[in-house]
Amino acid sequence: MKNVSTIQESLQSFTMPDVQQIDAASTLAVYHALQPILPQAVMPQTQKADKLSDILDQFDALILDGFGVINIGPEKIEGIDELLSAALERGIIIVVLTNAASHPSSQAAAKYKGWNLPIDGANVVSSRDVIEVILKDTPPPQPVMALGHNVTPFGYEGELVATDDYDAAESFVLLGTSEWDEEDQQRLEAALSKRMRPLYVANPDVSAPQPGQFSPEAGYYAARAMQATGVEPIWGGKPHSTAFTAALCKVDTLAGYSVDRSRIAMVGDSLHTDILGGIGAGICSVLVTSFGLLRDSDAEAECARLGIMPHWMVRAL
Repeated sequence: MKNVSTIQESLQSFTMPDVQQIDAASTLAVYHALQPILPQAVMPQTQKADKLSDILDQFDALILDGFGVINIGPEKIEGIDELLSAALERGIIIVVLTNAASHPSSQAAAKYKGWNLPIDGANVVSSRDVIEVILKDTPPPQPVMALGHNVTPFGYEGELVATDDYDAAESFVLLGTSEWDEEDQQRLEAALSKRMRPLYVANPDVSAPQPGQFSPEAGYYAARAMQATGVEPIWGGKPHSTAFTAALCKVDTLAGYSVDRSRIAMVGDSLHTDILGGIGAGICSVLVTSFGLLRDSDAEAECARLGIMPHWMVRAL
């Protein structure tokens, strides 16, 4: 983790939005407060196109975000079928890089197959995959507590779950926050305040776009825990480098060679996770503005205000 003193200063001077007030503006505000731990990158000059399909010849591989590019909540986004068909006709490699972490990535792949999309397990990298690699490379203190309701535990011997005694855990892994409530959050913060232990966060997203609203995600609750306790999480998903390293390795594996990084695009709806993460990883970035986080905002104005500029800005797929 870089610049810890600066992130704590940033968070201590920030008023965290109430969970009931999570919208695009508050989501961007939380990301801005977290800026000291996000990738630092030189911004490119932005080009514009109406649709991503109009600029496919620019790329040999697309790394697609899930929520905000493929789907909004339980529904496919208009144009995703046609985009994937056109990309595959051109021989463009497709990888999905999702911050979904509650369940193994095979479940996300099954969802895409259920929508008749040409995406299977070989095409999907999830932040859960990334956090599992981190935990394997640097084994966490045992026992581990997998945090979240309706999440798939890792299968460690003696693994704890969110309904167990937090004081019995030696490390925490925040997997998902569906049905996470204030009591859960207070238990986590109280445990960390009483005795600091490693907190791994598999989903850095502050919110996710849903039909008509935004759901608070693990990144929001992790930021609250950071502010309340001073904990320094170990992150597993976008925009952090471990996630992009895994996605680029997947691209090269599918291609059978090392693909020119300037010909790979990270396509997403979030400036701080998809776009900043992609630029930090040395690849092209494409911001989709009509469906996800910025769907009701002036995307160009927000890019200028926040100082995060994609290589390409497109309205739709």
